[in-house]
Amino acid sequence: MLVCAILCAFCSLRANNPAYDSALDSLRMEAPVFSHNHGYYDEAFSVSISAKPQGAVVRYTTDGSEPTADNGKTYSSPIRVEKTTVLRACVLSDGEREHNSRITTRSYLFIDDIMQQSNHPEGYPDKWGPYAQRSGTAKADYEMDPELTATAAQRDSIRKGFLSLPVVSVVTDKGYIFNHENDRI
Repeated sequence: MLVCAILCAFCSLRANNPAYDSALDSLRMEAPVFSHNHGYYDEAFSVSISAKPQGAVVRYTTDGSEPTADNGKTYSSPIRVEKTTVLRACVLSDGEREHNSRITTRSYLFIDDIMQQSNHPEGYPDKWGPYAQRSGTAKADYEMDPELTATAAQRDSIRKGFLSLPVVSVVTDKGYIFNHENDRI
């Protein structure tokens, strides 16, 4: 009974408890630091990742997924960024999830890539699901309409528009966005 009471106390302490999160943070390693901040870029560059303690294992991904001991690559040299890229990295300690650092994420956006994005990006669904107010299934639409980017003047106007707005980049695994098991429709 005592073991059960201790486990229940631990579980209740753990559930949505800032004190538990704070205690957990004190056990975590420091998050990795990137040499380049997020934002818009026109030219390719290389990103260095630093971590403490020196020599710690840094794992990274470039597809928006979470880096783990089993997912991503081990960082060993600067990463070349030549196109729109979501770079995520964390520091691992003995492969234990609880002792990892928090994940650091940076979105490097190239406006020309955004304007030329395919309507069929690899790994994304071609349909978004049933319409809510009419019959049929919504066809996925990922690209900027080509008629809006057809001329240099239009592309320049779009570029200026992008640069005039703040960037909000929401990053998560694709499965969290396109998971029909959790749909409420």
